[in-house]
Amino acid sequence: AKWQACEAALCSGSGTGRASHTFTRSNKRPGEPWAADAPIAAAQRPDRGPPGAAAPSAAVGPLENWRGGVPMSGRPSVDIDDAADVSWPKTKWPTKDASAASDWASDWAPDPKAAARQRIRMLTQQVADFAKKRQLPGAIAAFQRLQDEGLALSVHAWANLINAHVNSGDMEGASRTFADMRSAGFKSNVVVYTTLLKGHSRLGDIVSACALLEEMASHDPPILPDIRCLNTVLRGCVRVGDVAAARNLFKRMDSWKVVSDGVATRFFGALFCQDLDLSSLKALISQNAGTAPATKPRAAAAAASEEAEGQEGEKEAATAAPCKFWAKGRCNGGDSCKFFHDPSLVQERHWRASLERSDADAALNLELARSAALLGKRKLCRLALKRARKALKASEARVAEAGSAEQAQQKAIHLEQSLDLEYLDRFATGDSSPDLTRCMARTLLFGSTLVSGLDTTRAGRKRTGSLIVDELANTFGLGRLIRLRRTSREGMLQQLTGCLSVQGRILWHKVFGSARDVPVKLEICAGSGEWAVAQARAEGSTANWAVLEIMRDRTHRAFSRMALEGVGNLCIIGGDAAQVLHRHVVAGSVDHIFINFPEPPHTSGDEAAESQLHLLTAPFFCEMQRALCPTGRITILSDNGRYCRTLAATVAALRDDSGAMLFSTVPQGRMADTEDIDGIEVICGRPGPANGHTEEVTSYFDGLWHKGSRTDRYFLALRRT
Repeated sequence: AKWQACEAALCSGSGTGRASHTFTRSNKRPGEPWAADAPIAAAQRPDRGPPGAAAPSAAVGPLENWRGGVPMSGRPSVDIDDAADVSWPKTKWPTKDASAASDWASDWAPDPKAAARQRIRMLTQQVADFAKKRQLPGAIAAFQRLQDEGLALSVHAWANLINAHVNSGDMEGASRTFADMRSAGFKSNVVVYTTLLKGHSRLGDIVSACALLEEMASHDPPILPDIRCLNTVLRGCVRVGDVAAARNLFKRMDSWKVVSDGVATRFFGALFCQDLDLSSLKALISQNAGTAPATKPRAAAAAASEEAEGQEGEKEAATAAPCKFWAKGRCNGGDSCKFFHDPSLVQERHWRASLERSDADAALNLELARSAALLGKRKLCRLALKRARKALKASEARVAEAGSAEQAQQKAIHLEQSLDLEYLDRFATGDSSPDLTRCMARTLLFGSTLVSGLDTTRAGRKRTGSLIVDELANTFGLGRLIRLRRTSREGMLQQLTGCLSVQGRILWHKVFGSARDVPVKLEICAGSGEWAVAQARAEGSTANWAVLEIMRDRTHRAFSRMALEGVGNLCIIGGDAAQVLHRHVVAGSVDHIFINFPEPPHTSGDEAAESQLHLLTAPFFCEMQRALCPTGRITILSDNGRYCRTLAATVAALRDDSGAMLFSTVPQGRMADTEDIDGIEVICGRPGPANGHTEEVTSYFDGLWHKGSRTDRYFLALRRT
């Protein structure tokens, strides 16, 4: 027992000289010496060996063999710096003589190839873990250790490193690593390409994503995309509203032998809705209904169990041992599985497919109702709402069978859909019709591609107006309205250029047709716009509101809500907030900026996480300070107290040329629960009307965090000094 304890201590690095010990890993023959090229403390050595073996010397020096104190040397050694490196075989102790002990030692010596494989697995997993946590330096260091130790690299290790660059927003590094991988002689696969596609799609670079798809098809043999690969690109199309690219993907699915799932169906539906394409939405709904799985659990289970019947017959299947994986709902053996599948047990993949189809049915009918409402087709809107409500009810019933974590996510999505149902119901039962032309004249789309750094070029009034019209035509259905002769490109261009200065900056009083002194309030990262719409309606003519959101699908939902609820003092802005503030907002023209539930860079919960896509950086706070009027304010609301403290420290460090702070905290009264961070206070609680939150609104984010039992709120109330 002491012998085993000693070796475990040496391998785990406990005691002295942790990182200095190296052991031979080989199939050592009896009598052949082992190697230890560093001194080992006497405290780490046992006082006796196996029965029949000579006692070791008490002197501190090279580790000695138990066969009579022979020094272990002359064999290649492999570094051990973690107990996970070695799999020690469970061998019974010899009980007769020293010869038996020698034979035992021969069996006990680890295999160097197995040890190397284990080391490779451990370091590769470290790269993957760092990638998940958005810790790019750690991932690079772990990968470098693989190279430095001369261990065999794999496509899996390269893919993990590429993923680390992608998750941290470093697409240049990801592309460079991909090139290095191919230069090293490794062939890419669909996993590596999907990782790269994720990076391009997250940045909104659909052109590069589609070029990668073509590159996959040009391989010999071709690397055909799977449904996960397709959904990755579709997610990017939804992000930037690229309807044309999505239609091209839709046409090529058959040649790629890809069958659409519920996620892809929802993506297509959202894009067709933005294009106001009722016929494509109806076809998609029919297609989804035709491929839906059985609705009854036992029927679904019976269908799934047919995979297990195989060719052995019912009698042989009934006598076979029960499948443990099937019992857990996760057997993927299909016909090749030799064990019995109980037809009464529903498999997870069938349950999940059924849930996805129900979710897709509800989402598609909601998109159809939204498009019909925007086009003034109330009868079709009411019919689609009826179907959406039925599908939503079926989806909620299936979610009740899920685990608690998945229930929280799904219930938040259902809450958002319920909120959409409410305002669409109000429109369907009313008698007002939306004026899409006037609403689009208050919709300024500047593109949804994320760029590293600030673009300092000036497009000017005409060029900027033309770009906005193109974005509206390609992503918001303006092209269809022009074909329906509800408006013209020239007329829309004239209205939009009239809202811009010569330098291409937004003139708020021209956008709203109001006096210059009406306060302007801006919500950044506005999501679907529920909160801003409620504030704008509450304040009426006393303030003008604008929402700024980069995700084009969310921007379109905010636009739809503004149009269908008839909110005239609201403007929709699409684009990267850092670029829009820098290039298109006049200095000192905004009275109050709101940011609700911003995403921290450390979404994994690790402070060491980093992301080049993080918005609330010191330069961005300087841009907000420039956009604010002399008495302007910023209110940032979050459920993450740690992130608020990080933001407070960032704000506190901002100084002007004279050394004065750019922002100070708005006093909250004696009863406020606050924490001072270098002069900037983090306040626990909800902001309330005194900090610009006139109306309390239930949103998707509120539902998500409430279902997760995260109800604490923290905010920063800043004032330009």
